[in-house]
Amino acid sequence: MGLRYPRQTAGFTLIELIITLAILGIVAGLAWPRFQGFTDWAKFNEAADQFYYGLRQAQRLAISNNTYIKFQWGEESGTFKYKIKNKDDVELESKNFNGLASTWTISTTGFPSQNYVRFSQWGCPVDESLQFKKGTVTFSGCGSSQTFTVYVTGLIKRN
Repeated sequence: MGLRYPRQTAGFTLIELIITLAILGIVAGLAWPRFQGFTDWAKFNEAADQFYYGLRQAQRLAISNNTYIKFQWGEESGTFKYKIKNKDDVELESKNFNGLASTWTISTTGFPSQNYVRFSQWGCPVDESLQFKKGTVTFSGCGSSQTFTVYVTGLIKRN
């Protein structure tokens, strides 16, 4: 009778499991800040999309109701929001973007106001004296920016 050696069993040793878990922990620790930045960026892009759709909705309402409509934006109590108002300044729609207002900036050029665009019944941007005005709104935050150009013809272009 010869010597019998124990059969080899498949599996990992305790030290192999500990090393694997340590490596996974290090990789997760390095990836977490990047993941957080990605989620902030995704929220910003979603908010920029909603801003654009709100701008277009205000324009559609002006055309369909054959009246002047104001698309107004700003920060209220730490929350960024936009409002769509009729010519009598009655709010028709609004949208809040919770928790991100401190990281965003909005700048405008060409419009008579820094916080709203008024659309005529033809869907064209106008100033207080009802003169057609071209302008841009730049929505910035999270290391990214979106620029919306509203042309005199009513075309809204997203850059």
